[in-house]
Amino acid sequence: MVQITDNDIEWTERILLPKGCCFNEERRKFIRFMESKDVVACPGSGKTTALLAKILILASKTPFPDTRGICVITHTNVAIDKIKSRLGTEAEHLFRYPNFFGTIQTFIDRFLAIPAYRNEFKQAPQSIDWDMYFNAIERAYSQNRRELFWLENRGDSKTLASYWFSPVDLSIQKDLDTKDIGLNNSTPTYSKINSVRRDILQQGILSYNDAYSLALRSVLKNPIICKTFYHRFGFVFIDEMQDTDSHQLKVLEQIFDKNKSVVQYLGDPNQAIYLEVRKDNVWQPNSNVLHFSDTKRFGMTITKLLDTVRIDRRISLVKNPDINSARPYILTYTEDTIGKVLPAFAELIRKKKLNQNESIKDPVFKSVGWVGKDNIEEGKRCLKSYFPDYRKSIQNRRQYFSNLISYLHMPTNKDLRIEGTKIYKDAILRGVIHALELGEIKHPESNLPFTIQTLLGWMREKCESDYTKFLGMLSKWILSIHRKEKTATQIKDEIASIVREKQGIQHTTALKRFLDDNKPEFPLEKQKSSNTFITDDGILIEVGTVHSVKGQTHTATLYLETYYDKKVDSQRLIEFLKGKYPKSESQKVRHMENLKIAHVAFSRPIHLLAFACHEDNIKGHEEELKKNGWSILKV
Repeated sequence: MVQITDNDIEWTERILLPKGCCFNEERRKFIRFMESKDVVACPGSGKTTALLAKILILASKTPFPDTRGICVITHTNVAIDKIKSRLGTEAEHLFRYPNFFGTIQTFIDRFLAIPAYRNEFKQAPQSIDWDMYFNAIERAYSQNRRELFWLENRGDSKTLASYWFSPVDLSIQKDLDTKDIGLNNSTPTYSKINSVRRDILQQGILSYNDAYSLALRSVLKNPIICKTFYHRFGFVFIDEMQDTDSHQLKVLEQIFDKNKSVVQYLGDPNQAIYLEVRKDNVWQPNSNVLHFSDTKRFGMTITKLLDTVRIDRRISLVKNPDINSARPYILTYTEDTIGKVLPAFAELIRKKKLNQNESIKDPVFKSVGWVGKDNIEEGKRCLKSYFPDYRKSIQNRRQYFSNLISYLHMPTNKDLRIEGTKIYKDAILRGVIHALELGEIKHPESNLPFTIQTLLGWMREKCESDYTKFLGMLSKWILSIHRKEKTATQIKDEIASIVREKQGIQHTTALKRFLDDNKPEFPLEKQKSSNTFITDDGILIEVGTVHSVKGQTHTATLYLETYYDKKVDSQRLIEFLKGKYPKSESQKVRHMENLKIAHVAFSRPIHLLAFACHEDNIKGHEEELKKNGWSILKV
């Protein structure tokens, strides 16, 4: 059994914590704990940092006597990148065999779905991706519309796409647990639906749901697979467990034996905003859990509000006495003044001097709402109501340009202020990925086109010297562009030279044109590159959905009420905002969903929280809101 000492913990404190800070006893207990256990942590508790400390210590003690490794699973690549950047070179060997460090989808694809598909169809899948899958569904539906007439009034192609494959026999069913789709499986229509979906599967085009069906099928057919995970991983850590859906949980419970490996789930049920409020598909921590009961992020004023804006009040939420969070604000508006909400929030930032405080390094200001979809024409409040330039699906860069030079064309000053030099790194890597795709270079194991994550991961694991060399060149290119020491064309020529010399590259006409063309596709400064409100004096307020900022920490956050299912936020939350907790409302499904959304939004800021709503929605409640700590400001 691996032992973690006080010296081990103190070593990680010097690496991960600000000078003079240390882990309290709750965090130390978790770091030392070497049994399977659920860990429940309140917002801003430093859960990820404590997990990093534990991983770092374990990595320093590898190889273990039993030769087993460490498995760390999260839900997003953002979380993976964040953890990797925090660990740095201190734990480079953590990302090599027998360890695994990645998203749950990557884990399922690599270890279960892709091998299962190869075994079933004697070939590698083409893709495991929603976009390609939905495109294939649309084509198949349009080509078979007459035979699929039964679906016309039942959701058309969307319903066709929603069906799952049974892990038992790969027949179509409603979901992973429900076989009945409302159609007798002996009818010609059912047979056609089954045939269309099976044809797409045989083409190698999989949805993420298909990957889980295949994963469970492989485990059902070959239970011995579970033993391979026990033999490979002695420690399994799954972060943000509250975001785990029922099918994901089903696979995890199947393959990880808590009696044979140390399996620890970490999360906060109050922040489960990706799942519907149903008991059968939400992680339910065991009664005997480890708690992170105090927040490191905010002080009394925000903690007090969070106490009522949540669905599970059993989870402790103790304030940080060293943080001076400002009194929260409710910004009220009318139909005529809704466009002044963001400027009013900027004025609050100035008033609190959050943009000029030397103790706040790189301040982050964000405005978020539940609904990003454009519902303006329907008269429903959405993010676009407050910020007309908002676009839900905006990307900081087009994913595909017709030539490499377009990826390297200089970003605007606005982009640099928002994203920093990381913007160069992303642009270069996307250009390289596009070039490899045109040159028909694929991942040797999955036979899928490379993504940025899979390319860097494969290079790190299989070609460490090339990986180190490539990162060095990448750094030089970034600095050369940023300092204007070289032109985009010069950098493009250097990258093109390396791509042409790549072993196995297919020198297609498309690749030659992509590398040789020196004319940018269109001026980058004409692109609308970011959902960001910018004041004349340079305050940047990013606008997005609550889902897009989950896991982030802000200097100041403005929560914008939006319309969802017949009501706006304040109409559901008003009693909770006053500090009350009416049981009848707290158990309604939409209210529970809204409480979780609000809990995530309200728990992002360190210094300033504001909530924007129509003045009619708080009329008559002003005094009770003030008594609960709110300041009310009419914009």
